[in-house]
Amino acid sequence: MKKYFAVTTFFAISVLLTSCMDDLEDDTPDVETFFTFNVSGDVTQSFQGPAGFGTFEDPDTEIDVFLIDLTSDTPSPGSGMRFVGKLDHVPGEQEFDISEASLNEENELIFEDLEPEQFIANYVTNDPEVPHENFIAEEGTLTITDRDEEYIEGEFNIHAISLPEQEDDTLSVQIEGEFQAAETD
Repeated sequence: MKKYFAVTTFFAISVLLTSCMDDLEDDTPDVETFFTFNVSGDVTQSFQGPAGFGTFEDPDTEIDVFLIDLTSDTPSPGSGMRFVGKLDHVPGEQEFDISEASLNEENELIFEDLEPEQFIANYVTNDPEVPHENFIAEEGTLTITDRDEEYIEGEFNIHAISLPEQEDDTLSVQIEGEFQAAETD
């Protein structure tokens, strides 16, 4: 049960950030935002696009979460990575462990179970050639390598499995990438 990721809750939060991504270039003209990442293993893909981040309060739990949204514009629009951490601020330069998400009986993410500064990650592909579209990170690292007033920069390396998890049909991937993200309003 723990491995079934609360995609709807995760995406509800990322929709808040993604909806702001449309105006990202207008809001931060001096900051180039980008991400690139490569997927290897049972699925092989490469993605790139704009990157954004923000801090939001989960409306159900009133817990503050920090989100990094890496939603691809190529090759499969809407594909990408999302990182969520239990933080009420933008993190400084440091390395974070990626943990496996905890879920309740309705398969919704339990933010209360996240430790402070703990991150979870989700990879989504809209490629019709891939039998599963949602993957949850089982382990890995997210490293913030630079931060200033307008952006954060970082890299990540995670191992993820496909959802829903099925004994004979689970896909396993390794994902490595980098980003420079601007804060969204």
